[in-house]
Amino acid sequence: MPLLSIDIFPDYQLIVWAMDESLIELQGLVPEPEFHKIEMNTRLEKRKIEKLGQYLLLKNMGIAHSEVYYDKNGKPLLSSGKHISFTHSGNLSAMLLSNTNCGIDLEIQTDKILRIAKKFLNVKEKEMMKEKENVFWAWSIKEVVFKYFGERVLFKDHITILEINKESKKALVEYDGFHGKGIFEIKIDRIKNYYLAFTNSFTSQ
Repeated sequence: MPLLSIDIFPDYQLIVWAMDESLIELQGLVPEPEFHKIEMNTRLEKRKIEKLGQYLLLKNMGIAHSEVYYDKNGKPLLSSGKHISFTHSGNLSAMLLSNTNCGIDLEIQTDKILRIAKKFLNVKEKEMMKEKENVFWAWSIKEVVFKYFGERVLFKDHITILEINKESKKALVEYDGFHGKGIFEIKIDRIKNYYLAFTNSFTSQ
């Protein structure tokens, strides 16, 4: 499970791993009681690998798996009071730790995202989305906003991407929905054919 990157800043920490091991190989990296718990509570092998990867991400940052709990909508929280967000796609896994609310998403480039674009893009974003790569960014960015709030976010109606700047690796996003109105500053990056987006920055208006 090679570490691809780890970024530590005063207000957040970001870690990205490549999960190349099989389920059997991962079993040797996790204490038997934890592996048994995941084995019993998770049906699909892919989800088991994701859960084991999550355990190892936490361990690398010095956080016990028992510190993580979930609210009624499935949004992860930490008993320490810090904020956390997880993401998995393909064979990559990532985690964002923050002093404030946060969200992270990692998406592998697939044609499926292009096929469903009309379901999550709105008319204000039409011109920007003529560049195909921006459609992939848009899906990941809107997932981040959803994970930030954890509930009641409509991708097409509540989120409008104002700018995607690949040089500065930032996107500006307007949110107007159940949780109020404001602007997100979302950081973006590419890891081979994966799109990574994350934020802990929302300014209410």
